[in-house]
Amino acid sequence: GGASSEWSKRLEETSTELKKVVQRKGDSKASCVVGGGCDPLPEMGLSVEFLRHFAEEHSAATHCLSTHAVVERIVKPNTRSPWALYDPEPKGYSLAEMAHAQFKARSPHFFLSHAWRQTFSANKNQNAGGSGGGLVQAILHSVPKDEYDSTFFWSDVFCLNHHQSLPPSSSSSSSSPDSNTQLHHHRKHETSSSLPVIGASFQHVRNAMIGCGHVKLFLEHWEDPAPLTRVWCLVEIITTLLLEKPLLVLMPPAAMRDLREWALEDETRALEAIGKHTCHHVSVSHAHASRPSDRAAFLAQAEATIGLDATTQFCQIMVKDALLEAAGLREEESMVRTRQWQDILNSLREKASAAAIPQRLEIQRLVGSMQRRLSSPTTADYTKGTEILREAAELSRKFYGPKSQFHADIARQIG
Repeated sequence: GGASSEWSKRLEETSTELKKVVQRKGDSKASCVVGGGCDPLPEMGLSVEFLRHFAEEHSAATHCLSTHAVVERIVKPNTRSPWALYDPEPKGYSLAEMAHAQFKARSPHFFLSHAWRQTFSANKNQNAGGSGGGLVQAILHSVPKDEYDSTFFWSDVFCLNHHQSLPPSSSSSSSSPDSNTQLHHHRKHETSSSLPVIGASFQHVRNAMIGCGHVKLFLEHWEDPAPLTRVWCLVEIITTLLLEKPLLVLMPPAAMRDLREWALEDETRALEAIGKHTCHHVSVSHAHASRPSDRAAFLAQAEATIGLDATTQFCQIMVKDALLEAAGLREEESMVRTRQWQDILNSLREKASAAAIPQRLEIQRLVGSMQRRLSSPTTADYTKGTEILREAAELSRKFYGPKSQFHADIARQIG
């Protein structure tokens, strides 16, 4: 009825305005391949200026909508292939493919982790300093205005083609042949389907994140559980750990201000509340995904490497530390925390020593990365983490070969 008519009107207005921001390439599919004439799509980022322009042009249509609604009602209709009626499998575009060259770059400065049910924009005039706000306001507030056009970010909203399903995630069995057979089989052939590696079935996350300087985790307020209960967020957090990227909390300006003021007023209570919040909401076993296959793949891969409990603990400590940093707090280093984590990491190292080579490599990489994240670069614990990674790098060089992605990623970590 009236609501449908109103949305049709908004969409028509949005479609008209969108053409001011993006340019269609009607003479080609505008698809990018590695080694081709344009950047590989998974690694393509858009400028914050693009986001500002997009939000400003569509302020009426996006106000107080969830990100999911923005994708369904605005992004997808305006990125549909013009050959949809003739192509038996219309593929459409991503906004990143359609955007003018001035808005996009190969290596984004940050990767955006968020939940689609969160608010996309909640401020009609897009005033980043105003009260309230959503994802748009949080990003605009986090970047100086004079750097909007030179700061690029990766977001699934704009950088993925929503007309194509991502490859189905495949879980792998933890049972493997003996090490000699594995070495012969895998030395020259490394595939995601053959590795029980966390994130191996989520390769596009790694591809998009590897060139970023840091990862921003969006929360509407500090107690927002939305992304923390999603499989994809946990995949992104683990990938952040594996690639050793800083994890920063991103919130609308008013929410960030409230958190910092509260932390100043009652530091002890804030520390306790943040710790309880992350322990309550971050759980690999209870995380949800829109596609059951994604959840099954992540659980299977976590279980095949460090286990569900350890994966949960890894994610919890990363989110907790990011929230404390956002609040301007720092948990006092205690002997209890240090001893607890050393027990966890030592136990996982024992598990690695008895595991088949693919599992052993992934456990070593996770343990070494966490050891370094929990330590200062000048400490013995950090050096121990580096030694674990060097051991994994040498084994992966022999096992997969020096040109394998696994070996290259670890080599990049240790320099």
